[in-house]
Amino acid sequence: DMASCISALGQRLEAIHGIEDVKTEAFAVKDTVIPAMSSLRAACDKAEKLTAKEYWPMPDYSDLLYSVKM
Repeated sequence: DMASCISALGQRLEAIHGIEDVKTEAFAVKDTVIPAMSSLRAACDKAEKLTAKEYWPMPDYSDLLYSVKM
């Protein structure tokens, strides 16, 4: 799922690359890029739940939450 979501996101980013009008580009990002990013996030969240902590290369939510120093 992650690989196909990454591919879809890349395609959407390429599609908006040449847009010169800022308003048109903003709507394209809202309508195509952000949903693709959300799909990728969902796939990553699913993969994180299926992967043992020692094999997950990125910090998880609790790592980020409890690593904040005050």
